[in-house]
Amino acid sequence: MNCIHCLIVCGGGRAVKSAKEGLFGVMELSKEILSDFLCPVGSNLKPNNEADLSIKMQNLPSNGKQCSAKIDLLGSLTLLFLQILRKIPGPRSLPVIGAQWMYWKLTGKYTYEKYHESNEEKLKLFGQVVREDVMWNFPLIHIFDSKDIDTILRHPSRYPLRPPNEADVIYRQSRPQFYNNIGMVNENGENWHFLRSRLTPPLTSPATLKHYATHMDGIAQDLVNLIRHTKSSVDSTVTNFKELIYKAGLEVVCMVALERRMGFLEPSIGFSTQHIIDCVTGFEESSSQLMYGLPFWKYLQRLPFWKHLPASFMGFFTNLMECKDFLFQTFSALVDETLELNELEGCGNPDSILNSLLGVQDIEVKDVKASVVDYITAGMDTIGNSMIFLIANLAKHPEVQTKLQGELDQVLPNCSDVSPEKLRELPYLKACVMESFRMYPTASQIARITEKELTLSSGHQLPQHSVVLCHHRIASLQEENFSRAKEFIPERWLPGRALGNHSHNLVLPFGSGKRMCPGKRLAEQELYIISAKLFQNFKIELTAPLELEFNYLLTPAGPVGLKLTERDC
Repeated sequence: MNCIHCLIVCGGGRAVKSAKEGLFGVMELSKEILSDFLCPVGSNLKPNNEADLSIKMQNLPSNGKQCSAKIDLLGSLTLLFLQILRKIPGPRSLPVIGAQWMYWKLTGKYTYEKYHESNEEKLKLFGQVVREDVMWNFPLIHIFDSKDIDTILRHPSRYPLRPPNEADVIYRQSRPQFYNNIGMVNENGENWHFLRSRLTPPLTSPATLKHYATHMDGIAQDLVNLIRHTKSSVDSTVTNFKELIYKAGLEVVCMVALERRMGFLEPSIGFSTQHIIDCVTGFEESSSQLMYGLPFWKYLQRLPFWKHLPASFMGFFTNLMECKDFLFQTFSALVDETLELNELEGCGNPDSILNSLLGVQDIEVKDVKASVVDYITAGMDTIGNSMIFLIANLAKHPEVQTKLQGELDQVLPNCSDVSPEKLRELPYLKACVMESFRMYPTASQIARITEKELTLSSGHQLPQHSVVLCHHRIASLQEENFSRAKEFIPERWLPGRALGNHSHNLVLPFGSGKRMCPGKRLAEQELYIISAKLFQNFKIELTAPLELEFNYLLTPAGPVGLKLTERDC
């Protein structure tokens, strides 16, 4: 196969561009490695060291006729990059598939659903920094040391780099009628900064928090009513609490993003409402399968007849596209309705997130619609998972639950409404949420692309453009970072009550720094209000131990059964 063919098949043109601009995404560099396998490095181009390489990259030819020189020089860069990272210990790597054999039924101990457990074992076997080769033997670096995590996440950067979700990127690029760009989560550099600075300010305003608090309280009460309608009259159990809490999370994020109630918490819901729920969950499941499964779909989707391939080849990618299409079209129509109402009735509520976004001058309506879909798909299961983890922790520790209910009864007598003012008087509730975030953050690791060469505390070198996963959850469960780290002790977060070791910077459930989730305050407020309502009204017990699985996020496995006994409040 000649070099021009390599560039076409492997995306070499984009890879060269990213190398020249100084950005290697996970998949781009993987393609470069494949190009290096197929195109031998020219000895006359191979640099002697990194300084020599840097000089040569500055003069990288742009003429299409110099394709061979580009790919040869790119191969040299890849080899230098890998030579440094190969010094980091890690599981055995096989040609092409890397260490992915660890997650296959016939050859490995784990599955992708137990990815979080495999990372705990990597720490035990290989230490605080581990190299795991993924497809095409691309090295992914796992970081477990708290000091190294801090070094990477707090590295001064104007535009922090993170790997994109490639399936979502390909989908957006195939839908120019819906999307102007690949989305704030996937973008890097100036494009990311432009979107972030325009689309997120309404989510962080104190006025916005206050505006939605009353709606959140109403939704929480509707959840309580639905639980009463659903639970068994014999033993007060709910067999599938996960479904109920996801519906509540979806109702809240739709209220926040669309300024309207959708009816997900009605005892019986219509087909279109259920289809929205199915598409949100379908998109998340497909994204996880595409990210961690074999990558053949990326190449098959380039074929003109890919839609007619058997479902076993393209099922997850087809499902992702169908789900996202439906969600965009559905929510796009609701945004259009809001625009029409604003024109008829004058300017809408200034504290509404949707109206604020529609009022941004240099953002198109298409971008607002895309953001609405992003907020909704990101918010449902992240909030739902966090809520289940909190409830499970309190259910496993009845003494903590009793203490929390005492605080709620004192501050919110007679099951009164939860307001932002009342939340300020609930320090133990906030301590319980923080401790649950420490032990079970649904976003249990943070990905970054290093912008400069870094030296880790172990002495290992990370070259510029290394892709790293910072495992803040695993670090938070280490005794050197938190005393009695495996115990659920909310008191450690009360003023003056820290227990010896207390590395609070490791608790990062919403990400870190400039790329932190912009909806952090809204999500926290929702968790406070819903948990306050639930524990005001019920004593809650688990009917079976909570199991964990990894589906892009750390999630509860199975339906989650609870026993909810009524309280007098």
